[in-house]
Amino acid sequence: MRRTSRHLQGSFVFSESTPGLRAPAVRPARDTLLPAERRGLRLVHYGLIAIAVLLGLRLTNLQTFARGYYLQVAEELYPAGTPKTVPPGRILDQRGRALAVAEPVADISANPSVFHSKDADPEALRRCLTSTLKLSPERVEALFNSTAAYAPVARLVPLSVADKVAAQNLKGLSIERTYRRAYPHGKIACHLLGGYTRDQRPRTGLDLRYAFALRGQPGAPGRNLDAWGRQIIGWEGAEGVDPVPARDVVTTLDLDVQRQLDAALDALMSTHRPASASGLVIEPRSGAILAMAARPAYDPNQFSVRLEDLRNPSVNWVYEPGSTFKVLCAAAALDSGAITPNTTFSCPSTMQIGGRPLRNWRLYPGVRRLNAAQILAESNNLGAAQMALRVGAQRYVRFLRACGLGAPTRVGLPGEEAGILRSVDSLRTRDVANMGFGQSVLVTPLQLLAAIGAIVNDGKYMQPQIVRQVLNADGSLYREVPPLQRATVCSPETSRLLRRMMTGVVEQGTGTRAKIPGFAVGGKTGTAQVWNPQLRAFDSSQSIVSFVLVAPSDRVPDFAILIVAKDPQVGQHGSEVAAPAARQVAHFMLHRQGVEPGTGAANRDRSHASPHDQD
Repeated sequence: MRRTSRHLQGSFVFSESTPGLRAPAVRPARDTLLPAERRGLRLVHYGLIAIAVLLGLRLTNLQTFARGYYLQVAEELYPAGTPKTVPPGRILDQRGRALAVAEPVADISANPSVFHSKDADPEALRRCLTSTLKLSPERVEALFNSTAAYAPVARLVPLSVADKVAAQNLKGLSIERTYRRAYPHGKIACHLLGGYTRDQRPRTGLDLRYAFALRGQPGAPGRNLDAWGRQIIGWEGAEGVDPVPARDVVTTLDLDVQRQLDAALDALMSTHRPASASGLVIEPRSGAILAMAARPAYDPNQFSVRLEDLRNPSVNWVYEPGSTFKVLCAAAALDSGAITPNTTFSCPSTMQIGGRPLRNWRLYPGVRRLNAAQILAESNNLGAAQMALRVGAQRYVRFLRACGLGAPTRVGLPGEEAGILRSVDSLRTRDVANMGFGQSVLVTPLQLLAAIGAIVNDGKYMQPQIVRQVLNADGSLYREVPPLQRATVCSPETSRLLRRMMTGVVEQGTGTRAKIPGFAVGGKTGTAQVWNPQLRAFDSSQSIVSFVLVAPSDRVPDFAILIVAKDPQVGQHGSEVAAPAARQVAHFMLHRQGVEPGTGAANRDRSHASPHDQD
């Protein structure tokens, strides 16, 4: 008979009858609580649950059903009231004309819990909500069926409507005066100004970028009563924090020029039906932006705007500039000493560059020799490619970077693109040649116009500027933004040569449609195909056409204009689509400024377009 012994160790049992040790078996813990103790714990649990339920009900009552009552009590306890809305500052043009203002309005709310009280007039309330405030019958019924102490009724109501509601003195309706952002000129300069959301928050443009100045601080009223409405000894004269009024922002825009630019783009959209278009006017001497517009446009007074329409193509969009870039190529070649004004290039219709054929946009019989002025006048791609190769990748890229390409202009608008200017090491021979006529490089319209503006401004690159001053609420000066020269990109002599060459483009080249009788006008056409990443080739069905205009071109110009249109349905070249729009704006500016018409060949009118009037 096998002997078995058991050894107790605490609550674990081990047996010697099996090899090794058995897994410990845990015995159930003995319930040592007495019945009275268990009843006590249950009472504690139930009590805690009851307290939590009561607190929840009380909070629900305070925050929902009794909200209106306590808001009224708060106004009685604290006569100073809550901080009132500070109206946003104005955005002004350079002559002080308002582009964006603060319009007084009112928010109307209701206390539906008193709609059926003995002091209320339900029928009058229904008439007011339906007829005066234009609420739908379903919304009115929802308010009357509600037992809440607070419900928003209408926001940003015109004061004329709010006054009609106030005159009826209806119990259950409250009116709070506030402000909304308003744009008196509608779509004019909408992409630059930006707009506000329904919640009166800036969404883009100057409204967003300069919100720190345009939005004041409401301050805080004085508090000299405790939570029970009793006077706090020693705080009788307590004062609150005064509100900080908003400041006004004075832009460099000229409202008259802005209207002309908007009108010119409207005419372009109607005549040529492009997918989109944009325009810029700058002052080369100071870098000031006089006008900025784009189509499609939107009304910033409206809250429902498509996101794609909010994009400002002047700074938020990059493209290959095409032949307008030849102005930069010629300036780089002349200023570096790679060529002289008399240097000529052999320009056939097709030539091998970088191991592949490069064709001109227009085919010519035979081979012609062209100098820089003729290359610009005819917009010859092969001549521009050879000029770029003569300059060389290192000098060309250095020149373009000095002109501000490859980096944001720092104009102070949201979402500005930097463009793409490749490094010298990544450029092949074909890439440098393409950059001569505006391919293999991406720019924003503002970058391009600022660079060309520097070339015609005796080589001085001025920081593009959209804000001139910030004013205090009393009209005194808070901050001024003076013009800033960022770089010298070329010599004054190179600048004079390029102004003369651009005048030749308008007088006898591809830009004759921009001619203005009696005035020296310079320009450059541009037509660029659009790269299709799926096809890995340029899409012949899409194009970007443009025209840059400077005037007067017989001296440092007073203004420079750039018009860009994408995929026009009528017309194929910058000379026929974009040049007339630029001419319309320039004609207005020259006559308004009282510029004396010049004499000489550069100003004689030619009634017929040049045979080179393309590109």
